[in-house]
Amino acid sequence: MIELRGVKAGYYGEAKINDINISFHQGKISAIAGPNGCGKTTLLKTAARLLTPFEGAVYLDGTNIEQIPLKAFVRRVAVLPQTRLSVNMRVESLVMHGRFPYAGFGRKPSKEDKNAVEKAMALTNIDALRGKNIAELSGGERQRAYIAMAVAQDTEVFLLDEPMTHLDICHQIDIGHIIKELNREGKTIIMILHDLGQAMTLSDFVCVMKEGKILCYDSPQAVYEQKCLQTAFDVQCKKIEDENKNIFYTFCK
Repeated sequence: MIELRGVKAGYYGEAKINDINISFHQGKISAIAGPNGCGKTTLLKTAARLLTPFEGAVYLDGTNIEQIPLKAFVRRVAVLPQTRLSVNMRVESLVMHGRFPYAGFGRKPSKEDKNAVEKAMALTNIDALRGKNIAELSGGERQRAYIAMAVAQDTEVFLLDEPMTHLDICHQIDIGHIIKELNREGKTIIMILHDLGQAMTLSDFVCVMKEGKILCYDSPQAVYEQKCLQTAFDVQCKKIEDENKNIFYTFCK
């Protein structure tokens, strides 16, 4: 699984994360949470091979990712970055881009490629949008299209940078259902979430960061008991259980 050992990384020689040691749980949903500028995206980019660490290394199932051929790596790890452009392209063509790691000679889509695209569009409920231009879509529709592209990549690991940012509550719920369904299929999900309530309720494990370091990586219950979010954000956290035994978390100053 994805593991960071002694990682120090950043930009233009300036470190944003230091001494990062974490092994993300296979087949689980892990959320990364922390104040703005604490290094969440830097950690995810380093795990995604988009940044080379100054020190330490990232491992995938015990192998340094720098020793894994790039095409082999992207067949196992899909990345959804925080910035997603409104490209001039039909939705179906965008989703087909997720099959690039499997492209053969001439890059003509195979039957397997087409089936993967159809499955991805069905899962994300964008069948009816296949002929539309990406630039014409709403924010929620565009988000589902980009997630469909990642799903079509058919990897075992998904690295998602704030997949619900700038979406209304209905679209956030839709994306949450998609993430849960991917996890039910055995996919490992590692994602940055801005909303602390979502991080605590959607995830099996929560990684809390502050000032470039990891405060804790544990179950939501353990994170709550250790007061990690309180320490990171200087807020009060309260756990609520409804009549159906569903657990929610609220936060206040």
